[in-house]
Amino acid sequence: MKKNLVISDLFVFLFFSVNLMIILNLPEFIGGILFTHIFEIQILIFVCFAISSLNFEQLIKLKLPNFNSDFFLFSILILLFLISSFWINLEPNLKFDAALKLISYPINIYFFFFYIPKKLLEKSILVSFLWVVLIFSIINALMGLIGISTGILQNSIFPGHSLGLFKHPNTHAFIYTIIFPIILYLYYEKKITITVLILFSILFFSNLFLTYSRAGFLGFVVGLLTFFFFKSKRTFIFIFLFSVLMSFFFLSDVSQVKTDSSLPRILLIVSAIQMISSGTSRFLWGYGVNDAIEIFKTEKVFLGSLEIVPDPHNWILTLGIQFGMLVPITVFIIVARIFYHGSKKYKSNPRGEYSNELILAMSIVLALFIENFFEALITYPEYFLMPFFLMMLGYIKIIYAKTG
Repeated sequence: MKKNLVISDLFVFLFFSVNLMIILNLPEFIGGILFTHIFEIQILIFVCFAISSLNFEQLIKLKLPNFNSDFFLFSILILLFLISSFWINLEPNLKFDAALKLISYPINIYFFFFYIPKKLLEKSILVSFLWVVLIFSIINALMGLIGISTGILQNSIFPGHSLGLFKHPNTHAFIYTIIFPIILYLYYEKKITITVLILFSILFFSNLFLTYSRAGFLGFVVGLLTFFFFKSKRTFIFIFLFSVLMSFFFLSDVSQVKTDSSLPRILLIVSAIQMISSGTSRFLWGYGVNDAIEIFKTEKVFLGSLEIVPDPHNWILTLGIQFGMLVPITVFIIVARIFYHGSKKYKSNPRGEYSNELILAMSIVLALFIENFFEALITYPEYFLMPFFLMMLGYIKIIYAKTG
């Protein structure tokens, strides 16, 4: 039985790795195959996982979860997803690629919101996972600096930007939203020394700065502020004042490197709002998971936005044009509720068994949540950010559920 569990966990790790690899700057042959067949690969991995972990005895004993407010909200979300995807927008969603993408959402949610967080309750597994993320981040950061110095793995569209192992600097910046709470957690858990923490911070911040990503800088600041809001109020105040000061230098530096994208970004938002407000049905149920993106690409051009982006760069509006506004509103309520209960749990026992783990997860969740008001990567089930966000969100939930 234990052997089967190990194999099952390897399939989940493979799933996450594929979601990460698709967005890396890989050779065209490998990247092209992943991009074209990502959902088929995800479904195949899930089928292998299901077969390897099949246990008829547990299946017979399977019970429905207790009815509570969490169960009610998730039931509402599932119902809204089904109505939008398989009733109102059935025709566009019957297209092969759209149908596969829709299947990917529940797989991601099961793997990373329900399955993996239970594993992470064992702290040795959590720490091992964080070390894997840290090692990847170190390699990625070093490649970012080497790339700027030598031109290796650089993209001519983004000269002088730190890309690391990624294709786009904004994607690269998400790594630092995640990694700063991780290294702080490892420091407070006495896994690394203050000297190592400082060295890592310099390496990671220099890369973040050179991505010139405003959303990335915001996510970094929110993550730090959230961590120290719970951990140390004095440090929180210092970080807040330091962030205000640094933002002037950062934005000044960005304005010299990048053209002002404020108007084009506003046009993206206006395009999405026009699509959503074109009728009651569109407001409630959207346009379909893939058709929404294709229609959006045309709509933004009509309004004069020539930015080469496929979505409104806002997670609420992206889900809104795909599934209707009821879905992102429900998602917002679920995330806010879980975060509230997590913070309430921490405040009730700041020195509890999982106190540092709660701070870690809440810092990453809130940082990614806020950052994706100016991006939308978190809404894509084929990329690594949705799994990571769901993992940390599910971790908060299972900690406060386990510890009462």
